[in-house]
Amino acid sequence: MARDHARIQCDIWDDDDFRPLSTLAKLLYIHLLSQKKLTYAGLLDLAAKRWARAHPDHDVSEIRAALSELAAARMIVIDHDTEEVLIRTLIRNDGIAKQPQVLAAALRQAYAIESPILRAALAVELRRLPVEVCGSLPPIVADSLERGDSAPPVEIKPARRRPPQTAESAAAHDQVDQDATDTGDPAGNPSGKGSARPLGVGGGGKGETSRLTSRSASGRTRATRPDRQLAERLVAEHVPAQPRRVTARLNTEAAALLAEGIGPDRVGAGLRRWSQRRVGAGLLPELVGEAMRTAAPPGAAGTAPLLAALELARRVAHEDQDDSELGRILRTADDDTAVAALLSLGVAA
Repeated sequence: MARDHARIQCDIWDDDDFRPLSTLAKLLYIHLLSQKKLTYAGLLDLAAKRWARAHPDHDVSEIRAALSELAAARMIVIDHDTEEVLIRTLIRNDGIAKQPQVLAAALRQAYAIESPILRAALAVELRRLPVEVCGSLPPIVADSLERGDSAPPVEIKPARRRPPQTAESAAAHDQVDQDATDTGDPAGNPSGKGSARPLGVGGGGKGETSRLTSRSASGRTRATRPDRQLAERLVAEHVPAQPRRVTARLNTEAAALLAEGIGPDRVGAGLRRWSQRRVGAGLLPELVGEAMRTAAPPGAAGTAPLLAALELARRVAHEDQDDSELGRILRTADDDTAVAALLSLGVAA
């Protein structure tokens, strides 16, 4: 059934990421929210030419620039390869998470997403839904989406109504809220920043804000100064020159990954993947995870020397800005292509 209305959060105009956007980008975001074909999972086909028809004073190139602006601010996620767009926080901001029947429909519709990038972004959102409200199925679906399953592993049924909230469950909701705040992505605004509660909690009075305010209470690891310095070096090595805000966001994401104990080679592989995709900087963790999943398994015979040779060759190519055919491959291509190029020249034999 086609949608006949859209829900827009009133505090969207107070959002620190939404307000700096251009007028056209803001209008286009509301345009996307009000599309009849928008699924409960937040999926749309990428249709810049069709959307441009609703804005006769702007051409298609301006609409595409506005889409890129929204993607850079993480209002949406775009995969140009599969021609799909995801309104990332729709399930939480549209009230879908509060409605068991509609949430079940959204989880089923999530399997229509082809793009692994969009699936990974939605999986992150599903894991942030409060279990006390939505049940345990969203995280199961999140894992399934990341595996690339074409159908859910279990039958998706609406979650049963929860009993009245107790003091203990209220504290649990506050913890979920603080986790979302610390990751820069609570439910109450489109960019994922702010301090709103997860959907389905309480009535919105002044006493409803989170009681946990320290980052350490959420269990999130702080990035140290060496992490930040290493992150800046990795971004400079593996990513072409970017606008200052994009570089700053990449530095922050890379430092957080390093603080989690992820190796610089893995972060570098994710940065190279990011430089080859037209996606927002906030998706770097998903691309690092993708690189980790596709890497050769530890201990595989003969892979360690090959990977070491590849990493060294990439570093030299970046430092020297090698513009030869091999240099361009090492600086821009994925690992499989780069390895094939090295092997063809006998460099890594």
